[in-house]
Amino acid sequence: MMNPKVILSPIDFSDSSLEALDVARDIASRYNSLIVLVHVVPVIPKLPGDASIFHEGDYERGLIGMAEQRLADLAAKLQ
Repeated sequence: MMNPKVILSPIDFSDSSLEALDVARDIASRYNSLIVLVHVVPVIPKLPGDASIFHEGDYERGLIGMAEQRLADLAAKLQ
């Protein structure tokens, strides 16, 4: 059997995904593997400007920024 070099760990910040990350960390430490964290920010539909006071772009940038920070925090803990 070949040892895994890279382990892909999808993260949605739920308890289940964090438990899966713990398993990935165990495997990575056993085989000296790299863990790649993946998170998907849902697409915000673009609404007509005259139909909404909701600022989709600002909201989406906030979601992305928050996800980036949480991923950076997780990556720092893994190191």
